[in-house]
Amino acid sequence: MRIINLILCITAFAGFSSQAQSSEPSKSERISYLVKNIAVEPLKAEEMVRIFDEYRQLVTVAKNDTSISKSDLQQRLLTISSERQTRLKQLLSPAQQERFFAMLQREITHSEAEKQQHKQQMLKEIQRPLNGATLKEVNDRGVSYHPIP
Repeated sequence: MRIINLILCITAFAGFSSQAQSSEPSKSERISYLVKNIAVEPLKAEEMVRIFDEYRQLVTVAKNDTSISKSDLQQRLLTISSERQTRLKQLLSPAQQERFFAMLQREITHSEAEKQQHKQQMLKEIQRPLNGATLKEVNDRGVSYHPIP
C-alpha cells in the first residue's frame, strides 16, 4: 500500500500541486517550471510533460480497471512507474536527473506533510466535544457525528 501511495504522490507531481492549489497549471506553465527549476531545454521540458501526462493517463486507466486484483494493480503501477522513470533517465543528463529527483523528493515530502497536518486537524475535530457531549456519548445515543473539514 505504501508503494501505491508513493506512486500517487509522484502522480501529484505531474500536476505540480504546490504550484497551483486549486487548479492545474497549463502545459506552458509546467514547461516553464521545468525549464526554470531543472535547467532543461524547452523541447526536453515539453517531452517531460508529455511523459507525465501519459503516466497520469495510464495510472488512471489502471486504477479504474476493476477486473484486476489489488496485487495486480500494484504490479501494473510499478511497471508504469518504472517505464516512466526509464524514459526520464534517457531524456535527462545526470545533473538534470539529480535536480529533478531532488525536486520530486521535496514534492513528496511536502505532500506527506500536508496529509499529516490534515490528519491531525481531523483528529482534533473528532475529539472536540459536541454540544457538551463527547464523541462516545454522542455515539452511545445513536447520533452520528461527521465533522466537516
